[in-house]
Amino acid sequence: TDESYKQLIEENINNSMASKDLDALYSNQMEAVTNYLLTGTESYIDLYKENLQLANETVSAMQQTFTAEDDLEKLSQLAAFQVRFDEIVQKMIKFKQEGNVVGYTNVLNTSGKTIMNVFNAKSAELNETQEAIVLAKISEIDKNVSTTEMTMIVMSLISIIGGVLLSLFISRSISQPIVKVSAVM
Repeated sequence: TDESYKQLIEENINNSMASKDLDALYSNQMEAVTNYLLTGTESYIDLYKENLQLANETVSAMQQTFTAEDDLEKLSQLAAFQVRFDEIVQKMIKFKQEGNVVGYTNVLNTSGKTIMNVFNAKSAELNETQEAIVLAKISEIDKNVSTTEMTMIVMSLISIIGGVLLSLFISRSISQPIVKVSAVM
């Protein structure tokens, strides 16, 4: 049971958390870009780049730990969308720096929204898959725990009954000779 819980934590829950972290990193990127476009503050570009790098590192790490083909395919798609999103962001940044409000607004409302929606959908799929894996593993572990508990209860009852029978046998084997000796005396 301990080993099962340890495996659940080390593999499945860590994968699920990485998936949620990736989702947060994508949201942070989108928020940083939007804030830059609204304010023009350069620090938002740095924040975007930091989250971009962390997202790429997270995807790479996830590709090493995930084993399901479907999950690996989703990760590959997310990595490809990340590259496309970065291209779109660079266009928007260029338009913002040029003062072309119509340009970055159009890109944001067309390609930007489309890629954001795709990111959110794929990321949500990945999160749902990982949560389903964790729940299935927890259910499996719960069944194992129930089986172990039942085995322990049965073994305890057998031990108690065996102990009572053994003590009766021993007490009779000790008391009968004493009763015979006392009757003879």
